[in-house]
Amino acid sequence: MKVPNGVIKEPKVVHCKEEPFDVYIGRGNGSIWGNPFSHKEGTKAAHKTKTAEEAVQKYEEWLLKQSHLLEKLPELKGKVLACWCKSKRQPDAPCHGDVLLKYSNDPTLLPKPTMVSSSASVSSNRHILTFVPFPIDNAVCFTGHRPNKLGGYNEFNPIARYVMQELLREIEFLIEEGKSVFISGMALGVDMWAAEAVLNLRKKYPHIKLIAAVPFEGQEKKWPLSSQERWRRIVVEANQVVQVNEPGYAGWKMQSRNEWMVDHASVVVAVWNGTSGGTGNCVRYAESAIHQPIVVRIDPNQAI
Repeated sequence: MKVPNGVIKEPKVVHCKEEPFDVYIGRGNGSIWGNPFSHKEGTKAAHKTKTAEEAVQKYEEWLLKQSHLLEKLPELKGKVLACWCKSKRQPDAPCHGDVLLKYSNDPTLLPKPTMVSSSASVSSNRHILTFVPFPIDNAVCFTGHRPNKLGGYNEFNPIARYVMQELLREIEFLIEEGKSVFISGMALGVDMWAAEAVLNLRKKYPHIKLIAAVPFEGQEKKWPLSSQERWRRIVVEANQVVQVNEPGYAGWKMQSRNEWMVDHASVVVAVWNGTSGGTGNCVRYAESAIHQPIVVRIDPNQAI
């Protein structure tokens, strides 16, 4: 039942079988707004929760990581949304539609990721910019080892050269497949090699973009001076720089950065030798992610 044209309405969530509505937000029927969490058995939800309240809470946390959905939230402003949770008998039943109502009708409530400009140093001359969402379907992120697991810090070693060649080959293949946004976590090793490969290919494919996902302000400060300069050159040329966490080092911020990247990509390119550590954790997170990104593995052991 659609709301007739010309009828004055207030934004609310209704039962899809009881009242007229503008937008269906349940699972299926072509809706992009369905909740992947549910406390009920036998639904199309990908994840089970203990209570309806927990399902709504999980949805809110998940929604705030989905840039492609946040970009479309304004389309719900002022609309009557329809799901299966609320009814005339239970108008206050927990529903993820309440989350959509809240953010679509008052976007000032949305958390704003800290953005930094493409300045020569992220630690100075910093400008706060508006986050520019990008389609997840077009985005690729990278995860991989530091140089100590890739033959050492002399990048002319066979393992490092193999990884660089494979990254360049895979990135160009993904560009030809329609991918146009590439996210680097900007760590030493694979992250920076991948970023440099994207920048080199941008000369041939000027439409592609590099997003530098910095785990915290000052990421590079304790590195050797040559590595700091290399990091800053990449930041200067990046199309967008996201500071994922508050300033200051903390070990967990690297995983937080990795999760942000995975949550914003449909493909994860992982240079991973199968050992435990941050790269392995990132791969496992990607494999369990709700949106099921494709994980493309480059095994550095193949160079041996």
